[in-house]
Amino acid sequence: MNNNTRITFLIFTKSKILILFFYITILFACSTKTPTNQNPYITTLPNVSIQINLNLPEYANITFTGGTFLFENQGINGILVSNLNDVFYAWEATCSNHNVEKCSKLKISNTSGTCSCSDEYKYSFLTGQLLNPKEGPENSFPLLSYKTIYDSNLNTLRIHN
Repeated sequence: MNNNTRITFLIFTKSKILILFFYITILFACSTKTPTNQNPYITTLPNVSIQINLNLPEYANITFTGGTFLFENQGINGILVSNLNDVFYAWEATCSNHNVEKCSKLKISNTSGTCSCSDEYKYSFLTGQLLNPKEGPENSFPLLSYKTIYDSNLNTLRIHN
C-alpha cells in the first residue's frame, strides 16, 4: 500500500467515524424521554363522554363567563365545568394533591373549590391552578382536566377524555 492510498484510506475512515458519531449524537439528542411532572396521586381518570345542550335551563349557569356547573355522578368526585369568555373547561372535582379519600371532594364556592381534607387546598375553576400551594416542590399539582368541545352552531358542549 503506497502513501497516497494509505492517506486516502485514513481520511475515508475518519470521515466514516465522524459521520457515525454525528448520527449517534442526533439519535440521543432526539430521545422522546422527557421528564414529566405527572400527578402521582391521581394517575388515571375514569372514561367520560358527556354531551350537553346548553339551551336547556339546568345549564344556564355555564352560559356566561364565570359560570360553573357540577356533574355529580361523573369522574371520581364529579366533573366541574366552567366558562371563561366562552371557552369551556372541565375539571375533576377531586383534590389532586393527595391520595383520593372521602374528604378529597372539592367544596364549590363560585369560581373556586376547596379540598375538604385538613390541608384545605384551594383551586381556581377558571384556570385549574392551585391557589394556595404549600412549601416545597411536592403537592403543587393543578386540577386534572377533561377535554371539551363546544359547538356554537348547536350550542352543545362535549366533555370527554
